[in-house]
Amino acid sequence: MATAIAVLDNRRESKSGKYPIKIRVNNGDEQKYIKVGYRVEEKNWTGSEVNRLSDAGIINGVISEKLNQAKRYIADCQIQGKPLRVKLIESGHTSHSFTEYLNHRAAQYRGKQKIVMARKVKRFAVELTDCFKRDVLFDDIDQDALRELENYLINTRKNVENTRHKKFKFLRQFFEQAIDDRKANGPNPFKKYIIPKKPVTNGKLTKKEIAAMENIDLAPGVLNNVRNMFLFSYYAKGTRFENCLTLLRSQIKAGRVHVKTNKGGSL
Repeated sequence: MATAIAVLDNRRESKSGKYPIKIRVNNGDEQKYIKVGYRVEEKNWTGSEVNRLSDAGIINGVISEKLNQAKRYIADCQIQGKPLRVKLIESGHTSHSFTEYLNHRAAQYRGKQKIVMARKVKRFAVELTDCFKRDVLFDDIDQDALRELENYLINTRKNVENTRHKKFKFLRQFFEQAIDDRKANGPNPFKKYIIPKKPVTNGKLTKKEIAAMENIDLAPGVLNNVRNMFLFSYYAKGTRFENCLTLLRSQIKAGRVHVKTNKGGSL
């Protein structure tokens, strides 16, 4: 049975003689201390509240608010039959945040210099928040929420079927990873929500069309740069756009272009 009580945390010696007031939450072997934001001397602590101070009423009010928040969280977990996660008590939520998890993963990708992936995952978090107008928790995601999300992608983002299929595939993977990270409970709701993917037929340009693109007379500027970039990618065996953009002159040696691909790292 989880419990929450107000305590004076005097586990460490204090030079000032004042100790921090905290809310101690016990749940089996787990224990967490939540800061109240005030420090008092032991003589002003009765065991559950502050006395003999001019601002005792204010401090006791804050203690009561923090204590009630912890107790509400415990009660919500018991009523909803959810496991109590001590780390979540300060947030007041019974579930971790999906949007926060996506932002965290985006920061990790950015730390690995995977900028394109970082932006993509960050956009997923933005779209979730924009769709539901709030921070989205893992427990918020059910089949009805996914229907609402798809409607948002159709009507607001104007995403075609294959784009929605791809986004849901990414979100399904991140939800699954969150389950592995013990941030979310299974089963993964995305697995049952299937957005069909339409077959795509990609026509190939002919040699005549490539030659026409080469020979068209364009003034220096954006359009000319785009044409040249496309042709470079074409003649470099379909080199990915990001590799074309980030190519350095130092990578051109003795008539050869040396490219280490950003996806896979192959030379």
